[in-house]
Amino acid sequence: ALFLMVFLGMVFSIFPLLALFANGFIVGAALLYAPLSWWQLLPHGIFEIPAIFIAAAYG
Repeated sequence: ALFLMVFLGMVFSIFPLLALFANGFIVGAALLYAPLSWWQLLPHGIFEIPAIFIAAAYG
């Protein structure tokens, strides 16, 4: 997904915005259906969220 955000962002500048929205939607849906599992998403999000923001900024 990060590869697509960087390279498609150069051509279609709306793609990084859509990818950020989709990621936020998926994380929000996961927390909605399992509200006590936020601690399981936390270690994954420590590396993923900054990487997604950096890729969106490059795209």
